[in-house]
Formats: sequence, structure tokens, C-alpha cells
Amino acid sequence: MEKANTMARHLQINYRPSHIDDSLGLSFAMGYDPPRNVLDKYGNLYIYYQAEPSSQQIKPQDIITACGKAFYQKSDNPIGFRLKMALRALNEIISKHQGNYSIAVLAINQSTVLFASTKSVKVILARGGKAKVISSGSKETLSEITEGKINPSDKILVTGSILSDSLGEKALKNLASLENPQDIKPMLQKILKLPEAVPYSLIIIDNLPAKSSEQETKDPVATNNTSDQNSSSRQTLSSRVLSAIGGFVIAAKSSFKKTAKQTRHKYLPKFMSKAKRSWTEFWTKYVNPNPKQAIIVVIITTIIIVGICFISVSQLGKASDPKKQLESANMLVESANEAVSKNNQQSARDYIAKAKVILDKIPQRSRQTLDDLSDSKKIKHSYTQTVQDLQAIEDKIDNITRISTTNSFEIGSKKLSSMIYTADRLYGIDSDSGAILDINPLFGSPIKKAENSDLKGSYSTADLADSGFVALGVSGLWQYTPEGGITQIKVSNPPKSSAVASYLNNLYLLSPSEGQVVRYTKSGTNLTSRTNMLRNVSSGQLDGTSSLAVFGNIFVAKNKGILLFEQGEERSFRINNMPDNFGGIKTIYYNSAGNYFLALNSSSTRIAQLILDSESANFKKSYALPADAIISSFAVDQKTSQIFVNSGSKIISFNLVK
Repeated sequence: MEKANTMARHLQINYRPSHIDDSLGLSFAMGYDPPRNVLDKYGNLYIYYQAEPSSQQIKPQDIITACGKAFYQKSDNPIGFRLKMALRALNEIISKHQGNYSIAVLAINQSTVLFASTKSVKVILARGGKAKVISSGSKETLSEITEGKINPSDKILVTGSILSDSLGEKALKNLASLENPQDIKPMLQKILKLPEAVPYSLIIIDNLPAKSSEQETKDPVATNNTSDQNSSSRQTLSSRVLSAIGGFVIAAKSSFKKTAKQTRHKYLPKFMSKAKRSWTEFWTKYVNPNPKQAIIVVIITTIIIVGICFISVSQLGKASDPKKQLESANMLVESANEAVSKNNQQSARDYIAKAKVILDKIPQRSRQTLDDLSDSKKIKHSYTQTVQDLQAIEDKIDNITRISTTNSFEIGSKKLSSMIYTADRLYGIDSDSGAILDINPLFGSPIKKAENSDLKGSYSTADLADSGFVALGVSGLWQYTPEGGITQIKVSNPPKSSAVASYLNNLYLLSPSEGQVVRYTKSGTNLTSRTNMLRNVSSGQLDGTSSLAVFGNIFVAKNKGILLFEQGEERSFRINNMPDNFGGIKTIYYNSAGNYFLALNSSSTRIAQLILDSESANFKKSYALPADAIISSFAVDQKTSQIFVNSGSKIISFNLVK
């Protein structure tokens, strides 16, 4: 893939009536689109500005000059640093004036997007026919930078309260989703219901594949006169880099040859001489003082040892020829496929187990060699393809769907111990720092909202009816809402708990040590009215339980099953057709809209979908990442059944198979 595979262009609309309503202030939008041959180095900069009523007016040219100079004058610095410099320059201008200003500043370089905006500005991303508000500024100042990735054919629309209040969010999303940005102006004029004297501004950024660069819209503000100089500078830089790399390779080769020569002419004779002397000394001291016989014995012994080693290596090579091993494994794969076609799953599993044993014995260094031989058509099967074929048969037997990692993005954290989707937002808890991340699933831009050491390793969260969520920490419960931030929940003598759930403004705590599920009534950040929900629970009955779900009845995950408590009494509940190799259940989640469970297994490699009926849950399908990568946590958008999976430093999204 080419390093610079996209380019950005923009369309700015600045409506200035002849008779302006001064009570609504001033707005403008503009963008810098450098020439294509310097775009990789400098990037694009875009500004939206709106002065609220009664605010002191700032000259647009002052903002344009200050931001542009700060962003472009030191192009060797990272784009994030240069954006901070632009924001600093802008804040210095604002500090000299009095008033409220709605501002957004965006920077784009290749596939990276960074922006800062105040809460009154709408920044909308349109991708694949869907549009979502990605501005997350909750303050009146530009204090928070959001970072994300922009794909080919994405569009970003930026505007302020004048248009957003007049049109509404849905209409703005429709404008952002238009295939041709040039259609925005006539459509805007058609649907806009504003007095003629009201000024407004809007900017839309259209990201294009690099092959469409000739369609770039030239902005009059862009500094085109530097293009030749910058192109020459880049070529000089490239030449120096290549020269340095070439010099390193030559030096490395020379060093390697010198080392090999020293080994052959210097160290090897010394080693052989020392070995010969040691053998001779040993013979003359302990066996026979005749040095001539000692030399003869050394020669004969050396010949015998070399012969034995040669024969052993030859036999070993014949016994463990990687090509023959791979051929044997493929024969077993074919047998497993045939057994599956005859619905003989046990035989198929036996063939799979034998094939795995053979494949595991092939040395790591030989696996790539086998793949290369397959690519050059010298052997029929590759090692990698054989492993994939084997996995495909297993997936067919166990009804496993592999999750594509195409829809994924980096989060900058090693893993999230818990995730929850609430109020149309995705949140995650960073296991290492205990930080709460607000993650935009469309844009892929996590923002740290709060941090508390008690949340390190927290893996249980509960939805607060679309207003936020509760997290179970090491020593207490914590509430997070976008408006109030993070607050500790006050409760008297809480039980030692392993999981938390919410239902009808009540919180439920699973306490295996007490053998209970405890319910509290929640009022703000206080818990009152403690009630033990389970009756007639035997000692140790909740040992090994790890997760719970509440929706009238109480469901508790335990080992390979789920316990059901109806009005506090346990009743029979079973899971039908669950694959034997799924293992124990670590986490359960209930989707009330679809009436199904999602269960993460104890090895964190499978998510099973279980359809619920009155007395059982029926296994339908399970999901896994390629190569059984670890799933640290998952969350679900109940409205769309879109699932978000955290694996390592990535968030991967997919939809349930209908």
C-alpha cells in the first residue's frame, strides 16, 4: 500500500447577506489545501469560526494568518504538535477579545485526522452511507484534541449553531452523506429556513483516493508558489535517506565477510588445535604415554564420531522431512473433510487432532520455506493454507464464524478490561491506568474522560438507562456520566462483589462469598434499601460464578452453565447444543431487544450466541477472531446488534449473522 493513498479537498460556503443581522454575530469557514506534491509533508488545515451575539468581532484575516503561520512554518514537526501551535495562536487572539466563540480547527495528513472544537460546533463524519457526529468537545474552550482515521471517500462536515439549530442534526447528516459535495449548496438553499439577513458558514472536506488528485479544488489561500522548492527538498531528503541505507547495507556486508574470514582463518584453527591437544594430553596421561598412538587414536575417534553424526542427521532428515510431514497433514485434512460430509464429527475431530500433532512438529524455520515452495508451484499445499483449512473444518463442526478485522481501529491502550455501549456512545476502561475512555466507534477516536486507580482491572459495568454507567472497582462502585464525570457511589457495608448489573433503577451485586445477589435502590450517587434476592441457596452454590444479568429474573454464569433464579428461587435451566470445547463461561450479556445471550468463554477466545426460551438457552453460533486472538472485552449496541470487541490495542466491530 502506498504511504499517501488519499488526498483531501474542501468546499466552503460563507453566506454574507447585504444587510447582516448584527445580533447574530459573524461566521466564516476556510481551508488550506496545499498542492499535491507537498501535501504529504504539510497536511491540510481547516478552520470554522462563529462569534456569538454581543461578542467582540475578530477579524477573519487575523485568525487565518495566525493559525496558518503556526501550523505551516515548521513542517518538520509532527502534525499533532503543529495543530497545538495553531490552537495556541488562536487562543492568544481570543484572549484579547471578550465574548463567546464557536470554533473548530481540523488538521489532516494522509489518513490521520486531528481536530479540536467547542461544544456548539457540529463535526459530522460520513462513511459508507452512514453519518455520525464526532465532535466531543464539552467545554467552551479548545482544550481537547480528538484523533482518528479518515478513509478514502469519507466526508467531514463542520458548521455551527446557526445551521444546526435551523436544520437539525438529521438534515446535516444527510448533507454530509451526499455523494457529490457540490450538491450541498443548492440543497442547502432549498431546505434552509433562515431570514435572508442571517449569515452562516459551512465547510465540507471530501477525502479522495490518490488517483483522483487531478480533481483537487485549488484554494486561493494555499501557498502554491512553494511547490517546486518543496518538491526539490523532498527529493534531496529521499536521496540522503537512500544513501544512508545503502551505506549501512554495504557496511553490514563488509562486517559479515570480515567476521566470517576471521572465524575461518583465525578462530577455527585455534579451536581445532586446542581440541587436538586436549585429546592427546588426555591419552598420554591416562591411557598410554606413547604420543604417536595418541595421535592415531584421535584421528580414528574423530572419523567415527563424524560418521555417526552424519548418519544420524541423514536419518533424522528422512524421518522429519517437512514436505512429507505437510503432505501427511493434508491427507488427514482431506479425511476430516470427508468425515464432515458424512456427518461423522467424531472421526473428523480425530483426523484434526492427528493433523495438528504433525503440523506442530514442523520447525518454525521450515514453515515459511513451505509457503515459498507453494507460491512457486513446487509443492501443492502451503503450511499456512493447511492450517487455515484445518481451522475451517473445526469452525464448520463447531458452528464458528470468524470475525473480520477489516472494521477495526487502534485505541492506544494495551487492552480494555470492560466495555459498555450506552447513550449511543461506547466506553471502555483501560486495565493499566484505570482510565475511562470515550470511544467514537465510527471515527475510531478514544478520549480519556476520567481516571481512578480503583478501576484498574475492573471488568464489570452496568448501564444507567442511557445516562451513563456504573463500574465495579477494586474497593467500591463508581458512576460515570458525561455531565458529572466520575463519582464514587456511597453505600453502607457493601458485600464483596464480582459483578454488577442494573434493572429498573436498581443495582444488583453478585457476591459469591456471601452466596447472594444483593439488590440496592439507587438514588443519585447513593444506594439504599439492601435486599438479599436469593432464597434457599446452599453453601458454595455460587462458588465459581463470574457474571450476572437481570431482567426480571436473575441469571448467573457458573462454569459451563447458567443458573436461573425466579423470584429468588433457583429453577431448572440448561444450555442446549453448546460445543464441548467452548469451555466455561466468563461473562454473559443479555440483549432484551433480540432475546438472546452473548457469552464469552473462560479462555476469552469465543463469544457464543444463545437464543433464550422459557426453560433453556439454545446455542446458535459462536464468533472468534482469526488465530483465536484473545478477546479482552465486548459491548453491544442493542438497537443495531452491532458488537464491539477489544483485542489487544484494537477495537473490532461486526454484526450478528441473522
